[in-house]
Amino acid sequence: MSGYILCQIKRAKIPYFIVNISTNIYSIEELCYYMYHNIYLLDETIINEQLCVWLRDELHLRRLYQKLYPLLDERSNMGEFILPIFREINYLTHDQFREMNERLKRFEEQPEIVRRKLKGDYLVEHEKYINAIRVYQSALEDAENTVMGEQFCGNIYNNMGCAYASLFQMEEAQECFRKSYESLHSRASMKSYLFAVHMNSGREAYEKLAGELEADAELRREMDAQMADAMKVELPGDLASALGSWTREYDRNTGVGVRDMQACPLGSLRAGIKEKGKGYDAMLDVCLLGTGGMMPLPRRRLTSLLTRYNGSSLLIDCGEGTQVAIKERGWAFKPIDTICFTHYHADHISGLPGLLLTMGNADRTEPLTIIGPKGLERVVNALRVICPELPFPIHFHEVTEPEVKLERNGYQITAFRVQHNVVCYGYTLEIPRKGKFDVERAKAQRIPVRYWNPLQKGETVETPDGILTPDMVLGPDRRGLKVAYCTDTRPVERIAEHAAGADLFICEGMYGEPDKAAKAKEYRHMTFAEAAQLGKKAQPKAMWLTHFSPSLVYPEQYLEDARKIFPAIETGKDGKTVELKFDE
Repeated sequence: MSGYILCQIKRAKIPYFIVNISTNIYSIEELCYYMYHNIYLLDETIINEQLCVWLRDELHLRRLYQKLYPLLDERSNMGEFILPIFREINYLTHDQFREMNERLKRFEEQPEIVRRKLKGDYLVEHEKYINAIRVYQSALEDAENTVMGEQFCGNIYNNMGCAYASLFQMEEAQECFRKSYESLHSRASMKSYLFAVHMNSGREAYEKLAGELEADAELRREMDAQMADAMKVELPGDLASALGSWTREYDRNTGVGVRDMQACPLGSLRAGIKEKGKGYDAMLDVCLLGTGGMMPLPRRRLTSLLTRYNGSSLLIDCGEGTQVAIKERGWAFKPIDTICFTHYHADHISGLPGLLLTMGNADRTEPLTIIGPKGLERVVNALRVICPELPFPIHFHEVTEPEVKLERNGYQITAFRVQHNVVCYGYTLEIPRKGKFDVERAKAQRIPVRYWNPLQKGETVETPDGILTPDMVLGPDRRGLKVAYCTDTRPVERIAEHAAGADLFICEGMYGEPDKAAKAKEYRHMTFAEAAQLGKKAQPKAMWLTHFSPSLVYPEQYLEDARKIFPAIETGKDGKTVELKFDE
């Protein structure tokens, strides 16, 4: 890298958050370094409007902004967007620049589905297991519409099994390795599948499966010896090295010359426990899909929120264009199993029929739960006139009380009534967190490894030797995560009460202009200042404003006055995303 202008690089006050690696970027130098070393992760999470605005507003690179922003609409290739950023500070030498350009071309020549798999493989190699799983799931959903074939899917399942195993999610790993074996029927994939069964279900299940798969005597001897060696080491630490040879012989060719992941399918267990310590549910992803109220604008979609946790996605509101916003974010439709509606104005619900059809086309068969105010089933069924047949059932939960608490897939949902010109609810989403898993206590009590995962999840396990309970291996409950969301309401006291101490409070700010206070009161909305007062009372860690009036072209210009009331307040942006992590 040239690096001769390091002293000239401006450092941003507000960093640019790189979702894929959970990293804050403070300078264009750091941005260039990230892009140069993470080419497989360059996608819509980088090439987007947010980056352009950050370069303009935080680094004051207006000419670069003017050069890059039009490229978003022109659907330019990756190189046309990225390379000007390197040129801005002469970050690369001539040879490095040429090499980078060639790498970009080779990457873009690959089919999109292959690029997605490469992205997942890269994330696994860099121990970003949760993000990798999500990428693989998305790739598998779309693989049917490609010509990649069964072997390609088998390799994805193998690598996804590796990711689950690294998170010590052995049940999920077993299922992935099963599907990988059914696609590949290779010796290596059989070994991975058999070992996962042994770890997850015990010796008896392993012996039964080995017989069903007609594992030959040599393979059984190899596995018995390797498992014996593995069990001699201190668990869960050196299990990876004992098993490392298993995938070195794995066929890494996907059929299109793409390198497969080079990791033990059941390796990195120490990292999975030490670094995650809490399994697959280590974080909550939150994306503000759109920030517009009343009507969509060319660069502002209607307000909706999507969260992801433990393989489950939850959507709050679904206005026109929600599908497009989800697609731009790169998140999958199939995992959406809960939809919450604040109220039934068109800008909050009119996108539902299209979303249901898309979820059906993604081969969803699992039930979908929809939560909303009185009249829910009538309203949804009226919209379903254009999508009457779906491959999955819909379960309705109508909210009629001032406050209702529900549990869905790890979420503790509270719906609370707010004050609009129709019945309207705000929501809090809370993720409780169990105590820390104590490996040493588990080992001291000689609890078999296959029971660690359910105990870690808080499940009671019945074994031939007795009952195992979570308190045997878990410490006291720890602080969880909390997101509060409300829109289309006056600033009533109960909003602050429910948002108290939230990690993130997303609140409507229909009007930024102080002279719109009377209008906000008339139409049962609120101003930036009124929202900031709620933030001051609730004291969330962070607060985003949303549901902007179409007349509010530049919300940021009214943010300074709101920050005088509550400093942690920000204006939301379409696609604004945060990864909320549990405290250590």
